[in-house]
Amino acid sequence: MAQLIESFPEAEKGGGKLGKLKALMEVARALETSLSTLDVLAAVVDAAQAVTGADRGFLLLRNGAELEMKVARDRG
Repeated sequence: MAQLIESFPEAEKGGGKLGKLKALMEVARALETSLSTLDVLAAVVDAAQAVTGADRGFLLLRNGAELEMKVARDRG
């Protein structure tokens, strides 16, 4: 995802349709090429950050009655 943000600075700020499409393509690429669930989840969070322009993002998954943090990211 870092490649996406470097190649398309407009994606970092939500960048309209092109930025959103590029973020979606990165998620699709992660789904296609990754064997790791955590890599795919990280790509989802990275894409959400790129589309929304958020400084931080995290993903929680339910484990029974508990929520478990799987991915946490910041721009740095």
